[in-house]
Amino acid sequence: KKDDFVGEWAPWASIRYTSTNPVGRTSVEFEVRCELENLADKIITIHYGDGTPAGCGEVFHITDGIGVAEVEPVFDSRASGQITAWWTTATIFYAGIVGGLQPNILSFQEGGHDCNIAGGCGVQLRDGNSCENLREQDHLYAPDETDPWPRVRYGFTDSRGVARFVGMVKTTAAVAAGTGLYGKPWIVKDKDSLAVGCGLVVPKAS
Repeated sequence: KKDDFVGEWAPWASIRYTSTNPVGRTSVEFEVRCELENLADKIITIHYGDGTPAGCGEVFHITDGIGVAEVEPVFDSRASGQITAWWTTATIFYAGIVGGLQPNILSFQEGGHDCNIAGGCGVQLRDGNSCENLREQDHLYAPDETDPWPRVRYGFTDSRGVARFVGMVKTTAAVAAGTGLYGKPWIVKDKDSLAVGCGLVVPKAS
């Protein structure tokens, strides 16, 4: 079925994931430039290596907030990268790439033996306003009484120490629209739960 949607041209043939981890997980980043004003309600599909469909998801429009955190090293580490966040009143979506981490990590959640301590390989949003004194900032950002961040982590790094991750966090309380996450620090930890990178969420340039 030829139904690639992006106006009069179809760039999707060149967009693909390059590898999976031992339990079949992958992440993919891409950018498509087009003149379409609204991709909401369109479907994105992902395929197996032989081209047969494996899954799909519906695109929807984020109207509340979008921000980016430029991750920089802390405590003499080499970690650096970028995390992008989108949020609605009850959901926080995030995607990021961070380098300078320990190489060849495979977390216990992905079939390995790493990160199996509290906060190991964590990607956590703190309820503060600075990347200073991180060891004294114990409070994670939780709009309600449920703390989702201990379960949020990157699953693996490659041989160069680069991690790619994407996910979502649901809350039962409303995340403030517009400025909800701006100014909050996003922390990246190593497999031993030590903070190695931090970046403050700022509005993403359009």
